Amino acid sequence: MSLEDLEAIRIKIVRKKLICGIIGFVLGLIFLILTFNFILFLFCFLLAVGIGTLISSPDVRAFKEEYKENYVSSALAKIFDNLNYKPDGGIDKSLLAPLNMIDLGDRYDSNDYISGTYKGINVITADVHIEEERESTDSDGNRETYYVTLFMGRWMIFDFNKKFIRNCQVIQKGFDSSKTNRFGKDKYVRVEFEDVEFNKKFKVFAQNEEEAFYILTPALIQRIKDLSNKLKGDLMLCFFDNKLHVGLDSNSDSFEPNFRVKVTEENLNQTIAGDIKLITDFVDELNLDNDLFKKGN
Repeated sequence: MSLEDLEAIRIKIVRKKLICGIIGFVLGLIFLILTFNFILFLFCFLLAVGIGTLISSPDVRAFKEEYKENYVSSALAKIFDNLNYKPDGGIDKSLLAPLNMIDLGDRYDSNDYISGTYKGINVITADVHIEEERESTDSDGNRETYYVTLFMGRWMIFDFNKKFIRNCQVIQKGFDSSKTNRFGKDKYVRVEFEDVEFNKKFKVFAQNEEEAFYILTPALIQRIKDLSNKLKGDLMLCFFDNKLHVGLDSNSDSFEPNFRVKVTEENLNQTIAGDIKLITDFVDELNLDNDLFKKGN
């Protein structure tokens, strides 16, 4: 499918949603004038927006399939060796469970799975969405079940060239304690460092304090601070089984097309490159390809 074909689909999607939105706004405005009922106005508008989303969903699905299977896949292949990209695949939560780091909730979903090698470092990454089921009761005793998001963002797993025995967790203080795992911390001790700024921004839990200082050198601490300042979202890092797990709670999905922007080669490349850079920055900025402490040495 050509860029022109993709743009035609994008325009169709935008038009359908726009027309439905306008119709809903006009009808809602008429009801508002006649009844002075703002709730009715809001209902008409939201109903029309929902209808617009529904009738445009086949076009959205076709657009996303082409976007990911051709353009995203091609861009990833230029950066990662041994690439395996599965738009509908994800990281199984069994990989996260042993970390004892994040509450896995009641609903778990993952997509846009990527595995490959970047600068000699094996990388596994995917979008992860974790929700917890909760229940509320109104004044009449009626119960309602709803879901609260615990984590929504990118999960990444990297080779870590420093060999260690005990595990270490670094959690940005923006994470609500209810979102991180509520069990397993009895095996960990809280560790603080000489870097006051780092201690203010992150909580560190380690199974062995000495290894925490061995893993989190002053240079790595500075790199984590610098990188976190560039990122949108809260960060958690877990050094586990000689791997570095990174969770970025950004409340967003990666590798999704922007339907508000005209389809051009430049715009597509710019959007996709930003999502790829989010992954490669952890290797580049944290200097993960440094072989000074290569496993086995």
